[in-house]
Amino acid sequence: MVKFGLMLISVLSASWANAATQDPTAPLGWAAPSTAKQSVKTAAPKLPKLQSIMCVEACQAVVNDQVVTQGDNVSGYQVHRITPDYVTLSRGGKRWQLELFSLDIKQ
Repeated sequence: MVKFGLMLISVLSASWANAATQDPTAPLGWAAPSTAKQSVKTAAPKLPKLQSIMCVEACQAVVNDQVVTQGDNVSGYQVHRITPDYVTLSRGGKRWQLELFSLDIKQ
């Protein structure tokens, strides 16, 4: 009888310990996310926003609230070329062309 009592106490204490580690308000079958470190992908840097292009003698542009000319750097990108229609940025061997307006203008 004593052996049965000890076994019953150990089973009950194990189930109480397990119940204490679970959230009683969690949905059925829900498991907490693992705490092991997972590899996090780094997001590509956000492209700067072209706000304005001004061409008088030479072209300048306003990108991310900064006035830039050809060869300047803005947010880690180098200004490769400025024309009245677009600004070309380069970074890491890649190039991006920023335009003020999309080509699909609906009227």
